[in-house]
Amino acid sequence: MVFSQEVLHNNLLYPMLRGLRGATRRFGFEIRKAPFANFESVPVFDLALHYLLATRGTELTFIEVGANDGEFNDPLREYIVKFRWRGVLIEPQPDVFERLKLNYTGQNDRLSFENVAISTDTAPIALYRLPDSFPLSRQKFAAAVASSNQSQTARLLRVKPHQLEKVVVPTAQLDDIIVKHHLAGLHILQIDTEGLDWEVLQTLDLTKNRPLLIRYEHGHLSSQVIGAMTQHLNAHGYLVNFGGLEADSVALRRDFIKV
Repeated sequence: MVFSQEVLHNNLLYPMLRGLRGATRRFGFEIRKAPFANFESVPVFDLALHYLLATRGTELTFIEVGANDGEFNDPLREYIVKFRWRGVLIEPQPDVFERLKLNYTGQNDRLSFENVAISTDTAPIALYRLPDSFPLSRQKFAAAVASSNQSQTARLLRVKPHQLEKVVVPTAQLDDIIVKHHLAGLHILQIDTEGLDWEVLQTLDLTKNRPLLIRYEHGHLSSQVIGAMTQHLNAHGYLVNFGGLEADSVALRRDFIKV
């Protein structure tokens, strides 16, 4: 919501704004001033990664949950390829997982791949996605939308829930992935799971495994879940840069910046 300066100086508007602020805050939303409608925000995530490279060296470790095919809208790919980071790429969809491995051909000496969904449940779970029969499924963004939440997946893809196909996939937890791949002292955790980011984070014991940087997608989370996730991170020694209108937030461990 953006108002011109002329409107803002209208004394009749301020009581209305105060009322709106109070009403929206009760539902987890906030009205605040903005410089103008389409300003460019600071790329906090990339700045944080460059700071890590400058202060911790280029041999960083990472886990990427929801890696998709390793190319489409992937915030880590250029760093993984350029600096030869060591880590694990996790993608639950079997066919997309095969494309992921293909897109990192020849780099198995430092990269590992897990064809699982990260979940607090140890049993296999069902993911919902567009079937191949849909023309839309051939577009890359459609392959990036798969979730155990059938109604939300349908909403994101603008189809009816019954039009989605169900794929049953195995599950794992982040703590076990870290042990399996010897990633103690993990630097970066990237999460993009179409609304399941909070569940994924809960499979990580932050008293034991404490990444320096955690990036997660809040765009599909309710205000209540965002609040719970933020409180959880704060309680375990993380400062959160909430992305607001952007889709992602960044959490930095309190000792992230070296003085």
